[in-house]
Amino acid sequence: MNLSKSRKVILMLAVTIWIASPSLALASAINSVESSTPKVQDVVADDSDPGSSIGVSEKKTPAPYVQPKYSVVSISNHMATAYTSEAAQTDSDPCTAASGFNLCQHGIEDSIAANFLPLGAKVRIPDLFGDRVFTVRDRMNARFSNRIDVWFKNKRDAINFGIKNVKIEIVEENK
Repeated sequence: MNLSKSRKVILMLAVTIWIASPSLALASAINSVESSTPKVQDVVADDSDPGSSIGVSEKKTPAPYVQPKYSVVSISNHMATAYTSEAAQTDSDPCTAASGFNLCQHGIEDSIAANFLPLGAKVRIPDLFGDRVFTVRDRMNARFSNRIDVWFKNKRDAINFGIKNVKIEIVEENK
């Protein structure tokens, strides 16, 4: 089959258009559907008019979570270490803190061990953790009477924490 150069060019152009046309047609169809689709609003019961059973309203977004405000009760300096829930660092039941709280199930790094504070006390360590509030849920070996131990989920994070001299703020929630 001997085609002239101009016929070859036209044939190649036709094949290219034929191959590209389904994807171009699909993109065009998607754009036209998106631009012509009306915005959906929620249909809710309208209690303001007793004769009206249905009204249209915009979706209401839930109020954002507001962290409780805390007041500083006292400030002091202490040595801080870190631990995880493993038997070598705790006891035979490593997930259960002295308060009976299950650290592993809770899984949030907001617990500390301290012997000089009552269980349930709230503490901030602003130089390391900003405004994060920790709860005293565990105890340490009796020889550590003036130290705090921060609980971590991951052993590597606890090792990287090391030993630090920190300022702690004992706080209470504003009522």
